[in-house]
Amino acid sequence: MEKLTKLSVVWDGIVPAFESRIRQWQPGLLGGELKYRDDLYERFREILPEGCVVQKEYRHFGTTIDIWVKWEGVLGTTEIGFELKLNLNKKPEFDRLIGQIEHMEPKTTNIVVVLVGSLDETYLMKLRHRYSRQISAEGYDKRMALVHVPVEA
Repeated sequence: MEKLTKLSVVWDGIVPAFESRIRQWQPGLLGGELKYRDDLYERFREILPEGCVVQKEYRHFGTTIDIWVKWEGVLGTTEIGFELKLNLNKKPEFDRLIGQIEHMEPKTTNIVVVLVGSLDETYLMKLRHRYSRQISAEGYDKRMALVHVPVEA
């Protein structure tokens, strides 16, 4: 992954900057969702500038976020949460993901949902529809991104 710079976040906005870095992530086959979370966490530790904080299993508004970053930027401090799902193919998993996103308060919180592995396109379409305002905004107004990371052996 390409390093994140304070200038790139000022220029692009925090959600688009992280979204583009996650699209570069190619984790390969790992042994479960926690392994993918840990791998992404380590990549973030490598690409973040000094002064930024990254944590796993961060408690936020009564839910646990897979990865949380406190960004110390040029224009101030902001936060962004990452929710990772492996092989989103079943309705109960989809419903649980919606609940996790809603607890994170997507209208006011920066969120990137990382969908790793196989994916039922119906659920991706439903996520895009439900959160269209947060996803379609530009730059600093963009509050959410959905990133599908296919996994190949």
